Amino acid sequence: MDELNYHIPKEVINFNDISKIEDNVERAHAYINLGTDALNRGEFTLSIDAFIEAINCSETDSLTQLLARNKIAKQFQILGHPKECIELTKQLEEIYSQQANCADNCTVDFINNRVLNLCLMLDSLTRIDDYEHAKQILDTITKFETTKDIQLQVIAAHIQYYGGIHDKTREAKYLNQYFSMVSNTFYNDPSQFQKINEMITFLLITQHIEKAKELMDMMQKPILDSHNQSSKIIFLTNKIMYDKCINDNEQLNKDIIQYHYIINIQINNGIFSAYENTKFRIKADKLRREQKKMLAENLRLQKEAMTDSLVNLPNRSALDAEALKIFNQACSNKSNFAIEMLDIDYFKQLNDTYGHQTGDKALITLANCLKKIQQDNVFVSRYGGDEFCILYYNLSVEEIKHISESLYKEIEKAKFPNNNSKVSQYLTISQGIFVKIPSENDNVWDYLKKADNALYEIKETKRGSIMIKVDE
Repeated sequence: MDELNYHIPKEVINFNDISKIEDNVERAHAYINLGTDALNRGEFTLSIDAFIEAINCSETDSLTQLLARNKIAKQFQILGHPKECIELTKQLEEIYSQQANCADNCTVDFINNRVLNLCLMLDSLTRIDDYEHAKQILDTITKFETTKDIQLQVIAAHIQYYGGIHDKTREAKYLNQYFSMVSNTFYNDPSQFQKINEMITFLLITQHIEKAKELMDMMQKPILDSHNQSSKIIFLTNKIMYDKCINDNEQLNKDIIQYHYIINIQINNGIFSAYENTKFRIKADKLRREQKKMLAENLRLQKEAMTDSLVNLPNRSALDAEALKIFNQACSNKSNFAIEMLDIDYFKQLNDTYGHQTGDKALITLANCLKKIQQDNVFVSRYGGDEFCILYYNLSVEEIKHISESLYKEIEKAKFPNNNSKVSQYLTISQGIFVKIPSENDNVWDYLKKADNALYEIKETKRGSIMIKVDE
């Protein structure tokens, strides 16, 4: 039985280079390593091609071929096809079971790979909630004596099963075993960093976020202060995963930047081989895309938080921020600042008679008219209910009056029916405006109140009109 101790030579980075390897077993393992790396990167076409090549250059049912087929099963699992994964791992288990009768096959590698295959099968069974068969597989797994690194997988299988059947006591028991097995190693020994990183990854994947955080806090300084560059990168990958789990976008951005920094140092210093260089460049590029996507999503969420979803205009929060900004500019520049408050005449009667859907359509109609008058010095927003607010900056009273009259004309042209109005058979608005050159002692919210008072006054005297109050 061939031993699983082959690795891709440093100069090997693609199919053509691997095909030049003369030894079939070594070539098969090179394909497996290439496929595994592609699988981890999400390049599923490349990975499946590599695994098939490994199968083709291996002896039938050899340990190498079984390993390659197990990797294909792993790909089914990653792609979200647990049933296909179960089918393939069952076929492999039948072969392992048959070969186990031969004493020559009972090597450490054989047993380890058989157990890994069973762990993969159990994982897929739990994904389809088949805990009856999962328990049978778990019982089979526990019969084997494996090396310490495989024992971690075995304990993980126990955690998966007992977590799936909601046996929190046993899940906690095996989780503590797993945690103890890794954390009790020499945490400041670089040779142990890979196992500890695997522990962190496992905890994050199984949603034991607090324990993952505990171990990351313990390991952050020794790993990041070490010369073990690969462990640094894996640790930061875990940190990025943790940041995503807790939705800490600020820390996520910092960790991605640190990840890029370390990757670029290694690449620029030529520390990585050509194969590793390519691998980490791909991973770094993926993280850059994620960072760009995250920033775009943050901008989208910020815009969404500042936008009224019904009328697609800035909302009250956006108005408050913009009012303070424009007010301060006007105060500094000694220029006019004006606030207009407006609402729909007899809107309540419209709502009561025709329903809220018609009321919403009226609000959208008004919003569309407001958008037509919007310009650099004019900020329009929805204040709440049927009230809207306009900010004017560095415009004369005549210009403000002209714009407000233009708005009224746009609404008239819309001809939105409002038979309950005493002003017109169509939708109309009342407008109250307050204009002043602000001073340092003024308060923007006082201006808003005065504009609201002007609106109230015009509604009491003559709805469907504009009142402009100027404070000299």
